[in-house]
Amino acid sequence: MNTWGQIISLLGFLTMIPDLKAQDTTMLEAVKQGNWSGQVRSMFLATDNVDNLKDFNAWAIGGKLKFKTADFKGFKFGASFYTTNNLGISDLGKRDPQSGRGSRYESGLFDMENVDNRQVNLLGELYLMYDVKKHHLVLGRFIFDTPLVNPQDGRMIPTLVQGVDYQYDLSGKGKFYLAYLHGIAPRSVSRFYKVSESIGVNSQGQQENGEPGNYKGNLSSMGMAVTGFQYKWNSYFRTRVWNYFVENIFNTTYAESFFTLQPSLTKWEIGFQHIYQFKIGEGGNSDPTKSYYTNDNGLNIFGVRFLTSRKDLHLSVNYNFISDQGRFLFPRSWGVEPLFTFQRLERQEGSGKAQAVLLQLIKEWSPKKSNQFKLVTGVGRYWKSDVTKLQFNKYALPTYDQIDFDFYWIHKKKISLEYLFVYKFAIGNTYEQAAYILNKVDMTSHNLVLNYNF
Repeated sequence: MNTWGQIISLLGFLTMIPDLKAQDTTMLEAVKQGNWSGQVRSMFLATDNVDNLKDFNAWAIGGKLKFKTADFKGFKFGASFYTTNNLGISDLGKRDPQSGRGSRYESGLFDMENVDNRQVNLLGELYLMYDVKKHHLVLGRFIFDTPLVNPQDGRMIPTLVQGVDYQYDLSGKGKFYLAYLHGIAPRSVSRFYKVSESIGVNSQGQQENGEPGNYKGNLSSMGMAVTGFQYKWNSYFRTRVWNYFVENIFNTTYAESFFTLQPSLTKWEIGFQHIYQFKIGEGGNSDPTKSYYTNDNGLNIFGVRFLTSRKDLHLSVNYNFISDQGRFLFPRSWGVEPLFTFQRLERQEGSGKAQAVLLQLIKEWSPKKSNQFKLVTGVGRYWKSDVTKLQFNKYALPTYDQIDFDFYWIHKKKISLEYLFVYKFAIGNTYEQAAYILNKVDMTSHNLVLNYNF
């Protein structure tokens, strides 16, 4: 849908509010007292690959404009318009001559299905919200923040969903969630897709037989049902469980629990996580070469975290294990992984028979109330099956180490600046093949993000 079509949709949605003009002034006042807000964002990304492999860089500017009405008998209406614009400092259509592959990270700033599209506009949020006592209901297009489906706001436009979301407050100690999603707009794309169509907007990787993935546009599903439960039982124990049922494709359950002790100024915490997934129906298509979820057996992921905190300093040791029952599959276009060993710019999705360890340090400080600083740094080791064993390595990613340095400065909650540095180097065998190295290992990445909120 083009920009004018999105604006017409917004006006059409407003006319659907019952008897807007016929109501007394209370409803009109809710609109008049509505709140405008937004963000202007500039993002520069650069990837330096090893030796004579091609480097990539890009610079985008854009942001969002949001309007939300005041409360009217529990109802609120909201809409947000998003945009990203390529400033054209490089041609992302050019590919590395040795591997034949293009940009991986920088292209995500723009239209992932058409890197030549210099501008992306999206009416990303368009919803009607209802709040009464412990009940919260949202219908339309909105941000959906859960462990596996989430905004993953690390580019210009976040991932957004379309459907209905219901939440029930459990006396302030937790929430129960129930949602049905029939549309998803993966981050930095120009439109919403059906749930099944959104799978494969990112790279499809490789089939187990070595052929390129072929499920994009070939999947059938009525959508996704999501249920969730989060609860803080006491000051020592909290837990959350989420389930994602994608009709005719797969089911994934995520669970985590944390135990906390704070005998003094130092807090100690241990966390456990478990993911279990299995095929539903045909896995998306009766033809295995066009199916998304091909694991015939259920797959398990286990994780453990040891965390110690003292004031604004947090140190954690994290571990994850993925079983050898196939590949861990969950569309990358739907959100950031919740794995304890997650580090920026990389995913463990597509891996099986794998392990990871991460040592992470987080430091926060505020020398003045108007200025806040935060540093997140980590060192991780990610053991993968050999790049030729595609039944456990969908994206042919070798075992690697990653070091990252993520620095934030926030001024009066209006201006924020972030610099992210990532270095990844190969530990596993790359067979000196460019396809196993480019944008994967033996590379550095620089991200500079400037936000102005209003």
